Amino acid sequence: MTKQQKTECADELYELSWFRLVNGMPSPPPLGRSVCVDYGRMATDPAYKAAVCAALIEQLYEIEGSAFFARFLAERLREPSPDRALLDMVASYLEPQSNESFRLEAVRPRDGRSLTKSINDIALKRAVAEGRRAIGNKHGRLKKVVKKVAEQFGVSMATVRKAIRSK
Repeated sequence: MTKQQKTECADELYELSWFRLVNGMPSPPPLGRSVCVDYGRMATDPAYKAAVCAALIEQLYEIEGSAFFARFLAERLREPSPDRALLDMVASYLEPQSNESFRLEAVRPRDGRSLTKSINDIALKRAVAEGRRAIGNKHGRLKKVVKKVAEQFGVSMATVRKAIRSK
């Protein structure tokens, strides 16, 4: 885990860095580059404060990597009332301007079933089950029910048969 530590850089400037915690105390060498901050301006200028927070978050991403960064953001966003600056920062990362060097991408995993497909398969299964109950469960009638459901939903008969087989 890392912790943000403040060290004095000049009279009106502070140097903010990320340090690794060892036995509850920060280790001597800072991780990554430090950010020099005008503390007085940070207290009065919200845009400057947001830029400083974004710079520190970028440093955290470079130090810890994408998996840690995703967990970090998820934990902060799951808080009962997350900080407004964090919400604005995440929104700007999801929809970056042309002058920003950092952005988040929403990517769906390639493997696995999507929720839309699962819900559509459930609807197909229910329609086939209702059709089988209405017509009867004799051999050869399943094909008629499958054809009727496929026409009703606008999909192929193979898609309906696959939905019946899926769990």
